[in-house]
Amino acid sequence: MKPLDSLKAALTALLVLALNLALTTAVIFAYAKLIDPGHPPGFYGAKASQIAELAAPPLGALLLFATAYVLGRRQPQRKAMVFAVALGGAYVVLDAVSGGASAGTGAIATPIFALSVTLALTGALIGGALAARRSR
Repeated sequence: MKPLDSLKAALTALLVLALNLALTTAVIFAYAKLIDPGHPPGFYGAKASQIAELAAPPLGALLLFATAYVLGRRQPQRKAMVFAVALGGAYVVLDAVSGGASAGTGAIATPIFALSVTLALTGALIGGALAARRSR
């Protein structure tokens, strides 16, 4: 993989992480406005972390799957699996750094974070594998 491809994987992972955060925020907003409206703000503040723990890991996996698949198919000369590994790895590192910076290192030493990392890498790898298979 070329150095520029590594940079593209890292920047793409940053965009996917930002999109995951935006979608998770939308899920929290939808819960507050559509599913269980009428509570005081403190209630939703407490619920937000629970909702995020449930929504962010599968959303991240789906986003990484789609990204690895689409980008793996768009550039057949780039090895889709290698790019998927770089994309997934960069996503995990960025997620760990941002989670550790915002909530402390204790926030990333949890079973939920381990599940999130596993799902993220799995999503990227499956997307890359499907892209590589379809490129042949």
